[in-house]
Amino acid sequence: MRIRASLAERLLLPLYSLKNRLTLVFLISTLIPLLLIGGISYYSITSLLDNKIQGSIRSNLKFVGLSLENTLRNLNYASQLLAFNGGVGASVKKYSETSDILLKSQLGQEIENNLYLVGFTNPSLGIITYYNASTNQPVFQQPEADPHSVSEDKPRLLHTDMLTIYGPHQTSNRFLDRTVLSVSRKLEVPGNEHLYVYIETGFDWIELLSAEQSGMKTAHIFVDNDRITYTELPEQFPLGTIYNPSASKGSYTKTNGYYLFEESHNQGWKMIAAIANADYYKERNIWVKRFAILTLISMTLALGLAWMIWRTVRRPLSHFNNEIKQIQNRNFHSPLQLTRITEFDLVLYQFQHMRNRIRELLQDVKITEQRKSELEIEKLLFQINPHFIHNTLDTIRWLAHSKGMIEINDLISTLNRLLYYNMGKRGESTVRQEIDALNDYVSLQKIRYDFQFKVSIRADEELMDTAVPRFILQPLVENSLYHGLKDNTVIEVSMEAVEDLLIIEVKDNGEGMDEDELNRLLDGYSDERRSVGMGIGLHYVSRTLKARFGDKTRLSITSKRGDGTSIILKFPMIYTYK
Repeated sequence: MRIRASLAERLLLPLYSLKNRLTLVFLISTLIPLLLIGGISYYSITSLLDNKIQGSIRSNLKFVGLSLENTLRNLNYASQLLAFNGGVGASVKKYSETSDILLKSQLGQEIENNLYLVGFTNPSLGIITYYNASTNQPVFQQPEADPHSVSEDKPRLLHTDMLTIYGPHQTSNRFLDRTVLSVSRKLEVPGNEHLYVYIETGFDWIELLSAEQSGMKTAHIFVDNDRITYTELPEQFPLGTIYNPSASKGSYTKTNGYYLFEESHNQGWKMIAAIANADYYKERNIWVKRFAILTLISMTLALGLAWMIWRTVRRPLSHFNNEIKQIQNRNFHSPLQLTRITEFDLVLYQFQHMRNRIRELLQDVKITEQRKSELEIEKLLFQINPHFIHNTLDTIRWLAHSKGMIEINDLISTLNRLLYYNMGKRGESTVRQEIDALNDYVSLQKIRYDFQFKVSIRADEELMDTAVPRFILQPLVENSLYHGLKDNTVIEVSMEAVEDLLIIEVKDNGEGMDEDELNRLLDGYSDERRSVGMGIGLHYVSRTLKARFGDKTRLSITSKRGDGTSIILKFPMIYTYK
């Protein structure tokens, strides 16, 4: 299970990089609007194009249908004129029955004049031929007509006893290659029921049918009684087959890869416009390709923007990385390289401040370690066996007592007690013990100095058993003796409890100190501190209390040359022994 999780993490790890996330965000923010707009646009454009194409095809079918009806109407009207018994029809009957060459020539000239007149009044007419339906042989035809073209195998759009309308077919004109419409009407002459007049259109009908609709090429199919009578797509819709489309969708039919649009006429036949799928979707596909190109360009721009932003962010990150490496290599003095980007430069300034602070802290640690080494050496120098000292002092005291030296005996007893207290290994003491040790210290100092001074101690009885750190009163009084001692000096020591704080004040009326002396006094590592008393100093008291109580302790000194010195020490009360 863990292996699978590790594999998944390795696969997803590249996604966690800022570069890949920027790329992903820009691609998504580009693709989502494009897909939404593209989907809505595709639906709208599809509907518009379908309506446009279908409307255009319907309009064209109606136009072609009207043109076809007008043409057939003209053909029908011309055929009636040429088949009427009292006109050209009677002349044709005589022409077909006579064997007199002269009469036949006269009748032929008359028929030709009538045909010319009819053709002049109807410019849309083409070849006109009179033929015998029983033999399919021409009786009278124009010179350009093919004598073998008279047959009834042409596609029929309408058939009655008197009239047959033929759909698009090849013209019988020997000198032209075009598709025409035609009609065949029976002549209204008695005595000969096999004479018919055949009339073609005089223009190429296929040019009208093959016109492109909205940029799409259209093929046409004619259907009569559900059978295909004319087709421009013989492979897909063979001539003579049954027309039965498979998929009808309301206004059009879709089959064999074509869209089919029908237009029915009053005579019962249908005209069908067929458009290949590729042509029908041509404009839609063009739009899809353009949208795909637009999407590709947008994605390229998004990737370009992501790359530009990544480059903009990468330079500051490289600066940050360089600064971190400088710190790792302990190079704290390298110049700061700005990025010229306000936000990143602000962070770099903060980073520079942090680097300076780290350098200062490392220097402090170095100094602290150096001082610690000095203290260790100092400890070794002063690490004398306390039992040896006490035993030696007891021996001296015994010798003094045996020889009646009472003052020396008392002096040595006092020193022995003081040393025993000061060299004690316990970190805590009581106010009573501190006062007793201070009294012993003062007794020794009175013997040493020739000056007269007085030390008064004031502390409430309920504070006597309060626990305090060992050896804090003596350095305070020692400071007053060293820096302010003169004749009739008075040193006052007071201790009181205020809420949960113990306040100790030591003040004197001695010589006092100036600011430089105060600074040297608080420098716990000056050589001057070792020239008096036990050689401990105020720095020891400050460090001891800070190590125990942290920022809850306060040490303040006020002094002025000639007005004495006041030291106030505040720290939390630990507890009281009962």
